[in-house]
Amino acid sequence: MYTLLKRMRRKTRKAKERSVWVRPYLTRRAWVRPYLTRRASHGHYDNLMRELALEDPQLYRNFLRLDEGQFNQIVERVRPRLQRETTFWRKPSDVGLRVAITLRFLATGETYKSLSYAFRVASNTISKLVPETCRAIVAEFGDEVMQLPTTPEGWKEIASGFAERWNFPHTVGAIDGKHIRITNPALGGSNYFNYKRYFSIVLLAVVDYDYRFTYMDVGAVGSESDAGVFAQSRLSALLDTAEANLPPSEPFLEDPSGPPMPYFLVGDDAFALRPWLLKPYPCRGLTHDERIYNYRLSRARRVVENAFGILANRFRVMHSPIMLKHDRVEAVVMAACVLHNMLRSGYTSSGEFDTEDPQSHDVIPGAWRNDRPLDDIPNLPGGNWSSHSGKDVRNYMRDYCTSPTGSVAWQEAKI
Repeated sequence: MYTLLKRMRRKTRKAKERSVWVRPYLTRRAWVRPYLTRRASHGHYDNLMRELALEDPQLYRNFLRLDEGQFNQIVERVRPRLQRETTFWRKPSDVGLRVAITLRFLATGETYKSLSYAFRVASNTISKLVPETCRAIVAEFGDEVMQLPTTPEGWKEIASGFAERWNFPHTVGAIDGKHIRITNPALGGSNYFNYKRYFSIVLLAVVDYDYRFTYMDVGAVGSESDAGVFAQSRLSALLDTAEANLPPSEPFLEDPSGPPMPYFLVGDDAFALRPWLLKPYPCRGLTHDERIYNYRLSRARRVVENAFGILANRFRVMHSPIMLKHDRVEAVVMAACVLHNMLRSGYTSSGEFDTEDPQSHDVIPGAWRNDRPLDDIPNLPGGNWSSHSGKDVRNYMRDYCTSPTGSVAWQEAKI
């Protein structure tokens, strides 16, 4: 009995000793590691960013993917959503610092630990502020810079751009899906395992004639096909029930004597053919006119491939698996798409996306094609049936593209 009491007292004494021992840098007076307290004198936000803004604006733009004026605008707009109150215990992180860390994370895909050394903010704090800031950016700017048209006039404005720039009338957007690499969520099983043999979620997007996203659906599991993701999307439901408010069918402006034609999206062979969604003819046994049509449609559809390429090359967080929870990955991807639209005018160089030689109309590949981190989604069997009315619209577009009214001078040389 005495031996047992002695052992219990010894354990109690050791527990008390452990409870009062703390690491040197975790005393009651210092809640943080000492190097974090020197953020103002050595951190990137208070030092490097100021130097770049004063000495080299181009490098500042490379560092955050936007210039100082755009950065300050974002900070002021999201401040009400991110500002925290100062308490007795600690002072909250500056909103500008939160935005700078988030933009640097999107631009590079650095780990939170690496960012914590650069900005001198604890990595567990960064793990919370990055998703919060991404959601704040989407909430503040999303409806402003990425909004699906709700009126016939809005759709017609996009169609006019496609007709003028890409010679494909009545096109209201190009649609495609891409895989975003992630780590497999807990209990994810094989749902997120795609045909490229890695885990992913799907980004389904519609892009206008100027490489801007007008609609996106993020979060479907990587094992799904384009057609499956689109069939379950809100946009598909709106188009199926005519609630998308597309303009009524009417003749092409270039062919006023022709039959009324609907307004439509353009996509690749993964999607089902509908009157409001055109895709290429199957590649086997094509006639001359069908090859012409496929070339003309591919010119219009190429904008969505370029938009994905520009997005991933600017925000290189997508070049490696995003090691966050599923809902946080969605917030990161959505924020990148919103920023892409915000910065579309001016933040991309002409050599970054595909261009055409003005004389021969040969495609000059954009720089993004040298490094393609986002993989296409295969055309899986099932759910890809075509409607008869869709075939009628496609056949008329085939005839229109080879008619004197709708043909372009260089198309014969491209097939």
